[in-house]
Amino acid sequence: MSGLARLLLGAGSHVSGSDLLESDTTRALRAAGAKIHRGHRAENVAGDPLVVYTAAVRPDNPELTEAECAAIFEGLLRHLAGEARADKSALIAVKSLDRTAEVLDAPLRRHGYKCVTSVPLAMLDLPYRSLDHYLDSLPAKTGSYFRRKMRSAQKVRIEYRSSVAGLETRLGELFESTLKQSKVDYGDFEKLDPDYFAKVVHGMGDKAQLMLCWRGEELLSFQLFLVGRDRVLAKQIGMKYPEGRELNLYFVNWLKLIEFAIERRIPGVEMGATTYATKLLFGGYLERRWLHFRFRGGLWNKMLSPLAPHFDFENNDPELAKLDASAKAYMGPRFSRLAQHNGPARPGAP
Repeated sequence: MSGLARLLLGAGSHVSGSDLLESDTTRALRAAGAKIHRGHRAENVAGDPLVVYTAAVRPDNPELTEAECAAIFEGLLRHLAGEARADKSALIAVKSLDRTAEVLDAPLRRHGYKCVTSVPLAMLDLPYRSLDHYLDSLPAKTGSYFRRKMRSAQKVRIEYRSSVAGLETRLGELFESTLKQSKVDYGDFEKLDPDYFAKVVHGMGDKAQLMLCWRGEELLSFQLFLVGRDRVLAKQIGMKYPEGRELNLYFVNWLKLIEFAIERRIPGVEMGATTYATKLLFGGYLERRWLHFRFRGGLWNKMLSPLAPHFDFENNDPELAKLDASAKAYMGPRFSRLAQHNGPARPGAP
């Protein structure tokens, strides 16, 4: 590796590297112009277009992981640009990036993407032994309130399945019914393809689950969620009104989803965007997300730069505007709670 580094330095290339220990070799390379880091850390390779490593590097090495992530993402951006050209799409966007925006910042900038905040996500950590243990951790009044809501679970039959067979139309109806109850209209962002649920469940296999609440043979509510190793990701919820409200099915769905995660030792639930005030009752926090976008045409992209801040979702979301400062405190000054522990979510972010 040191020989290759010397060849590249001789050719005028920028070279950086890392090793666990300082040595004559690392000192010589540094003297020749290489930037040498001591220890393996992800930030050592952030933004580097090419990473070369030996077979001695373990697969879980943080530098390799982030470099591979950036390289794969570079390919995805090229493919996305090709799809946009083929479809003659004027606007290209990559939404809801978390602290990975730091790792992906370089390829996004190279492809001309501008960055604004997207709507944040409500996150819930679950270091609990059982649903009762979780409820006991909440403020006394909140825990009692949720326990009263959960009594309605006895009035319905709850089923988990990874198939939408025979339910395609009904799921769409329940989702539309719930959208009509919302006090906030997100326009086209909330519209789903008629085959959306079938495609997600079929494409994700057992990782996609449906929680169904039945009364007799009538489906009153559903929640679609994805099951990962470190989190359960809630996607869509739908219910029939007024029955859903009368039976507290919104709370039943969330509490049963929390129980689902706890029983499987999954450490968190991503509760998603919207209805923030209600979701924060569950003991979670808001985590910032980023939206990167660009126009396909170069002229429009040049005009976009001064206008980009006006597309900032956090400054324009009516639900966020209603939250008090303490509810948004975890997001910090343009950084998420997670990013405060692991470094800035995006270098140079406003």
